[in-house]
Amino acid sequence: MNTDSFTGSLTRDALDRRAAAARRGWTWQPDLLSVALIAAWVLLALALVYRLPQTLRVDLGTTYARAYLRGFNQPEKNADYNYAFSGARAQIFLGGAGSGVFATTLRFDGVRPAEADPARVFFGAPQTPVGFKPSNGLRSYHVLVPSTSGDLDARIVANPFQPSERDPRQLGIPVDTFAVRSLTPGLPLRAAAMILAISLGLYGLARRLALRPDVSALLALLIVSSAIYGLFTNRLLITIGLVYWLAIVLGLHVALWPLRRVARAIYDRADVPLAADEERWLWRIFVAATLVKLGGMLYPHVIIFDEAAHVLRMNWLLEGRFMELYRPGYTSYMGDTVGLGGGQFPYSPLWYLVVVPFSFLGLGLPDATNGLSALMDVSKLFPIHLIARVTTSSRRTALYAAALYNLLPMPYFLLSWGNYPTQFGLWAALLATAFLAVHYQRFAQHTISWRTFGIWVALLALAILSYTVLGVFSVTLFMMIGIFGLFQRGGLGRKRLRFIVTGLLAAELLCFAIYHVQFAEAIVMDTLPAIVSGTADRADNPLDAAAEARENPLANFAANNQFTVGHFTPLLLVLTGLGGLGLAQQAHTRRWWPIWGAWLGIFVLYSLVSAFVADMVLKHVFFMMPLVAIWSGYVLSRWWRRGWAGRAAVLMVLCFLAFEVAQRGHFYLLIKRHTPL
Repeated sequence: MNTDSFTGSLTRDALDRRAAAARRGWTWQPDLLSVALIAAWVLLALALVYRLPQTLRVDLGTTYARAYLRGFNQPEKNADYNYAFSGARAQIFLGGAGSGVFATTLRFDGVRPAEADPARVFFGAPQTPVGFKPSNGLRSYHVLVPSTSGDLDARIVANPFQPSERDPRQLGIPVDTFAVRSLTPGLPLRAAAMILAISLGLYGLARRLALRPDVSALLALLIVSSAIYGLFTNRLLITIGLVYWLAIVLGLHVALWPLRRVARAIYDRADVPLAADEERWLWRIFVAATLVKLGGMLYPHVIIFDEAAHVLRMNWLLEGRFMELYRPGYTSYMGDTVGLGGGQFPYSPLWYLVVVPFSFLGLGLPDATNGLSALMDVSKLFPIHLIARVTTSSRRTALYAAALYNLLPMPYFLLSWGNYPTQFGLWAALLATAFLAVHYQRFAQHTISWRTFGIWVALLALAILSYTVLGVFSVTLFMMIGIFGLFQRGGLGRKRLRFIVTGLLAAELLCFAIYHVQFAEAIVMDTLPAIVSGTADRADNPLDAAAEARENPLANFAANNQFTVGHFTPLLLVLTGLGGLGLAQQAHTRRWWPIWGAWLGIFVLYSLVSAFVADMVLKHVFFMMPLVAIWSGYVLSRWWRRGWAGRAAVLMVLCFLAFEVAQRGHFYLLIKRHTPL
């Protein structure tokens, strides 16, 4: 069997010995010299950066200000400037601004409606605010405010007024900008402690991932030095994320030990035990992906498109309005947003039930839902790696597939979109697909245990209930795999198909009893007629590729192709095609063609009908992400064995994708949904 490991093919006994040695290698002792050098460099660099005077400015009329504000309304604008109204009490908090006393400038307009009381404002530090009566017109007001442990906390108290009978808001003052400059620049204690802890935590992570002390120190210093340079160029963009980044680093330290044990158990039961180097590289990929994706999703400046709508529904649960999400109604109605004029389609509230309990742990619902979405996306690398290991028998291909998934631009688009139930459905479907790949041969036997069957049914039910559209894709995928398996040699395809179908029926019966039963009448009476009517209307439209995507199949096909090329990149699509052809030519991988063919068939099949129901638009493209990673990973693995030229090509591909992801990540975080400065 071609294991394609870093040291050649190994026997099972050798693998066991190497795995035992590797697991002993996970224990580590920190190199005190490296720790001392990191600490000294970080503190020295921070002291130098914070000795340089820097004017910090917050434009309250833009979305970039929202992370620093409490008690303010949404940004507005008039003919002259942008601004945000404070409430009766408001706060501007600049974490890590620096130590010492700051000269602050608050620019606002004291004008009020004629019937309202004149503005009276108190502004400054919480304990020593300065009171004054502002004049009409945009003016700048200067107050000295001391920092606390290096954080600047400025408070505004203003007598409120109501704009009109139609607008019940209680408004304070319209603030345009807030600017500060330290009079005695110095190191911020709290921010410096967090940056030092992050740097040492990154060093510790690298050592736990079996990197040498010098390499671990170099990686930690490169990452932290980049952040320190960010402090020099735009301090507030860095300090706003320190708390979250420190929590992620510490969380990885806590989670690595139990996660490694769980992963080893799963791979051992799948009969593809992890080799020493393979396991190390797999967890290195996981840690790097977690730092990037989870760190990005929890970054306070990120604006997730669908976040507000989903958080609103989670608040319904906290308010006892679960039945409004559970029964046919607002969330399941197929109106204009899904391209149809009526009908009900199950929109499972399972995602909200999963996230809401985190609020009782003190987490905000936006952070909880964004963080869980990022963790689901990162954790996909394990089933992708497992599927590649089982189907290609190549450790290198599996590792490339796991790495490439996190270098695809597409997942970052999905994360920035915030379509959380879609993310949940993709994750659940991938788990079920990995389970099927591992048990593909066993499903054709009569010796399947009830435990295996129960896990299969549970995974199918999760895929169906997570998000209905992805549940439909999953059912279609597994049925196609079973049907294609009938044409394989050996005469076992019928037993496998019977097992797959039995599991699907059991899972759907469970889902029907739990949730789908209440939609039975609505689907027959409303949904199916709406789909038939909508399909007929679009089929009659002229086939104009330049038309709006929902108007006809050709326009939809063109829009889907444009999106697919743009978010997978032409390079990856070419590699995917080459990988599919290469796997079809190898005897040991060609026998998995029912899985490859069915997976590709989902994209082809649903590309034909996605024009008619917008809920399906792009979902079938997202569904292809693991297949793109596996097939492209197979090509890179073959290139790597071609000598220096092949390895240079692999490195160039990885560098190109890393640059593309960094560029798009910056765009999604700080540009796409923000108002311009």
